[in-house]
Amino acid sequence: MIGKSIGAWAVYIFFGISGYLITASSFSNSVPQYLIKRIARIFPAYLAIQFVTAFIFAPLVTLLDGDSIAKLWETPVTPIGYFWGNSLLQ
Repeated sequence: MIGKSIGAWAVYIFFGISGYLITASSFSNSVPQYLIKRIARIFPAYLAIQFVTAFIFAPLVTLLDGDSIAKLWETPVTPIGYFWGNSLLQ
């Protein structure tokens, strides 16, 4: 442990605190209530990332490659298909 960088220490501390908080939360709620709260906390951010990836990053990368945005709709998985497929965890 001696000689580790400040970043490594920060990661150890983060996971230690995170593990403690998750464990404490799981003991203070029933399993279904705990799962509902975890999903309600994580899923909105997950959907936001899927949206940004499909409708902002994909068009930007397509344009940077020198192609037109129309090419996105000719791919096997369109941005809408990507968003819905990942949103439904398929």
